[in-house]
Amino acid sequence: MLNVPRRNERDTVTVQTSQRTNRVADHPAERIFVDRWSPRGFSQEQITEGELRTLFEAARWAPSAYNSQPWRFLYALRGEADFDTFLAPLIEFNRGWAQRAAALIYLLSRKEFTPLGKTEAQFSRTHSFDAGAA
Repeated sequence: MLNVPRRNERDTVTVQTSQRTNRVADHPAERIFVDRWSPRGFSQEQITEGELRTLFEAARWAPSAYNSQPWRFLYALRGEADFDTFLAPLIEFNRGWAQRAAALIYLLSRKEFTPLGKTEAQFSRTHSFDAGAA
């Protein structure tokens, strides 16, 4: 377990780190990648708007082509009216675990941007990659 400080240093969030697995990489790779896991179990703990905004602030500093920052986040907190709207497009299997998440976040990316000094938008070949970095 790892204690991650929140904005208020007195409060902490407990994050489960991955356990070593028996997976074997085909080529040299750091264990953090080989042992990664995709959590589908969530506590009933709520997440605050402030905690989400901290995550989004960190994402804002991610690198992007031409510093275009093509990402946009849409989110709904569990218990809010829009939460069911965010659940609806998911396949049944994913709805089963996602309904217990404290928040559902959709990551969108703009496909076009206007480079500095230009007046016309152009297609961004890296929009998905840039958004994923955020």
